Amino acid sequence: MNRISLALNIVLTIAVAVLFYLHFSSKPQTTSTVDNNKQRTDSLAHSIPTTKEQTDAKIVYLNIDTLEEKYEYYKKVNKEYRDKVIAYESGLQNKMESLQNDYNQYMQTGASLTLEQQKAKEADLQKRKDEIERMQEYKDQQEMEFAKPLDDVQNKLNAFFKAFTKDHNYSSIITFTVKGQGALGVNDELDVTNQIIKGLNDAYHEDLQKNPPKK
Repeated sequence: MNRISLALNIVLTIAVAVLFYLHFSSKPQTTSTVDNNKQRTDSLAHSIPTTKEQTDAKIVYLNIDTLEEKYEYYKKVNKEYRDKVIAYESGLQNKMESLQNDYNQYMQTGASLTLEQQKAKEADLQKRKDEIERMQEYKDQQEMEFAKPLDDVQNKLNAFFKAFTKDHNYSSIITFTVKGQGALGVNDELDVTNQIIKGLNDAYHEDLQKNPPKK
């Protein structure tokens, strides 16, 4: 009796990283669209108030952890990304377990099948094995596809920070984290995190009112 040997030792590894990937629209932006986006960003940067200490300073500070925790647009996009990755991982895992179970059953009962039934079963198992291998092979590529909307967040932030430093005549915005990474000994009076988050969230809510999500 012909039997196929299926290599099922596939290691499932999903690296969920909060990365910002490059994302471009399938249609090129027109000059007017680019100008409108720049005006919108400049207006947002200008609308965020700063204290006298912050106005007089050349450098201000931003807590990245707090930004990721409270910037609602980022939270929404990041959750959608993670949900898609988890669903892909779960689907792959279920396919692997189902194939393993069916293969084990076939090894136990295959001898009782006719030759045609054996060939049909083996072809089905091989087809499913190939599908799993393709899913595993393109897993990283699929994750990058899922993560593309995250770059819209990064693009908005990069444009905003550039406009914010220019508008307030800062030389730079230096980031730090609650774990002590980045800038150390930050002067609380020069921490613009909460002001920036409020401005970004206000702009996000305004955009939602103008362009409510489709149901």
